[in-house]
Amino acid sequence: MSDPSRPDEPKPIGDAHSLFPTDELPVTPRPSASVGTPSTEGYDLEGGPIADDDTLPEPVPIPIPTRPANRPKPPARPKLEFERADPEGSSEFESEVSEVDPVWTRWAEWGPDLTRIGAVGLGTLFLAWLLSGNLMTAFLVFLLGLAVMVVLSYPILVTLERPVRITPEQAVTDFFAAASHHLPHFRRMWLLLSVQGRDSGRFQSFEQFRDQWQSRISGWRQSKGVGKYAPLKFEVEGFRADKSTGKETSKADYTVLVYLRDREVDGPIETFKMVHGLVKGPDKMWYLNRGTLENRSR
Repeated sequence: MSDPSRPDEPKPIGDAHSLFPTDELPVTPRPSASVGTPSTEGYDLEGGPIADDDTLPEPVPIPIPTRPANRPKPPARPKLEFERADPEGSSEFESEVSEVDPVWTRWAEWGPDLTRIGAVGLGTLFLAWLLSGNLMTAFLVFLLGLAVMVVLSYPILVTLERPVRITPEQAVTDFFAAASHHLPHFRRMWLLLSVQGRDSGRFQSFEQFRDQWQSRISGWRQSKGVGKYAPLKFEVEGFRADKSTGKETSKADYTVLVYLRDREVDGPIETFKMVHGLVKGPDKMWYLNRGTLENRSR
């Protein structure tokens, strides 16, 4: 700070008093409000007064689509009606109650085939080892054994899909689908029958059941003049059954048409009208109480 007794001494730099002729800072006058205009703080917004918070905008109406007048309705499909043994579909059919023993399993269906394939494979390896001194002969034996194993695998290849029989119609369809091959899978058909179904024909064992079906299929093939390995097609039509939900038995009627595969335009070889019951097994799947084709309708 400068000494007042020495007026000629220059004032230090940074002293704000040196910028003015006196030692007092000037006072900047505040602008006064305009005459006739009250002084208010803040700013006015253009566009009119601000709406009160409690005031909501008018709702925008949503157009409601109108249904075209005089729109034609599709014709109702006729319902298939038939006389049921149990009109209400609420009671069991005592005449259709049967045991299921054994139930269908993969091993019961494929076990014998897997055993034969394994035996042929082991025999082929054993012969190839005995003939290992002659590589050409051992190789031919190996190829022959491999070809036999492929042929023996045919019943497994045509039944890779599990027979899921949650409804009686699925059980009937899977039963006849097992016969619609070059080599019908009679063992699957046998396993899809209940005890009553295995007693429904002139057979007492699986071998008799297989021979009876094989004889019928051979006769149909001969009637069409085709080879003994020509596949047939068993088609199920017009299936109708009583209500089976929550029940252990069901009664069904349907028609089985026997065709020569790829020659369906020639018409069915034979037609059978089937009426029989089905029973639910311990595995909660349905089994047929009949394993033969008898009541021929045409």
